[in-house]
Parts: sequence; C-alpha cells; structure tokens
Amino acid sequence: MVLWSQSTSTASVPLARHVAATRGGVRGARTQSRVLLTGPGWRRTQHSGLLRPQGLHETLIMLAAEPLTAAPTP
Repeated sequence: MVLWSQSTSTASVPLARHVAATRGGVRGARTQSRVLLTGPGWRRTQHSGLLRPQGLHETLIMLAAEPLTAAPTP
C-alpha cells in the first residue's frame, strides 16, 4: 500500500503503523501489509521501521519487488 501525504498535517505515523500491522488474505495464508510512505508530508516525521522511498523511481522498484497475487475468483 502506498500512503501519500501532501503536508505534514496529514502524515499520520499511527495510521501508517496500523495499516502496516494489518494482515490480509485467506485464512492460513495471511500476509502483513507492506506500506510505503510517499509525498512531501512525510519529510519531517519519524517513521522508523516503515518504508520511505526517496522518489518515484525508488517507489516503483519497491513495488516491483512485491510479488503480485491474483484476486480470488468467487
């Protein structure tokens, strides 16, 4: 998941940590969410343990490293 913050007033580290702790997927195969903090609003926040790419190129590299999973069919 990519969280964009345009300003420091909208950069919520507690929200980012909550999203990062969320697990998704089918029971028995749940995975933890990977969160990338993007945008100028994250500049002044402490975000230890969260991914903070330094630009679009680095963001795309991080996203490309994440294996894509197919959506389950009903």
